[in-house]
Amino acid sequence: MALLGFSFLILVFWFVPSVWTLKTSSITVTRWIKARGEVEETVGPAEKIWTPYSRISRHTLSAIISAEDGRFYKHHGLDFEEIVKSFQLNIKHGRYLRGGSTITQQVVKVAFLSRDKN
Repeated sequence: MALLGFSFLILVFWFVPSVWTLKTSSITVTRWIKARGEVEETVGPAEKIWTPYSRISRHTLSAIISAEDGRFYKHHGLDFEEIVKSFQLNIKHGRYLRGGSTITQQVVKVAFLSRDKN
């Protein structure tokens, strides 16, 4: 199981662009959207729709964190315990019933992939 987790981390670091750049500048990402095909979008602090972290209420942040990733402060971006539980449940039922993604994984998925559940 550890080898699977390690392999996953290698894939993430190899294929996902550096999101640390978003702290200081914008980056251009390419997404594949079924209805439109390949789309390039720019995200980051230089964009008009960007809201700086400092302007977001701590109550709003706490609500989002508790709703989306209850173990947010107990892992470092990937919650392997929840991933394994979700994988086992989905295999048992033969379909996607439960996700094990963290807020970090959701941000990467929305920014670089799509909202599709697959």
